[in-house]
Amino acid sequence: MDVDMSPTLLTLALIPAFLLFFWTISATTASSSFGLSFPSVRNKRICLLIAHPDDEAMFFAPTLVAMTRPELGNHLKILCLSSGDAAGLGPIRKKELKASALRLGLRSEADVFV
Repeated sequence: MDVDMSPTLLTLALIPAFLLFFWTISATTASSSFGLSFPSVRNKRICLLIAHPDDEAMFFAPTLVAMTRPELGNHLKILCLSSGDAAGLGPIRKKELKASALRLGLRSEADVFV
């Protein structure tokens, strides 16, 4: 039986096979990458530099919680480059930043610089 497949039909027939192949490769590579252990940072003095109050919560909350775990012995400080005073709310934003930092694991309000 001689089957003459057009190039378009052949391409359409091979697309699912290629997609399955690439999905299998990427799924096994990704799952093995997540199994790697990353080195932990212990007994370090760390300064987190942020641009605005609330950046610590919006972008760095998981990092702060992980880095301030007591068993790691790290001492974290936050340096914020603005007070968030665009609408005249600078003093409120400073208080919010300090309260947020304490909840995320910093040792004291003195570790927050605005």
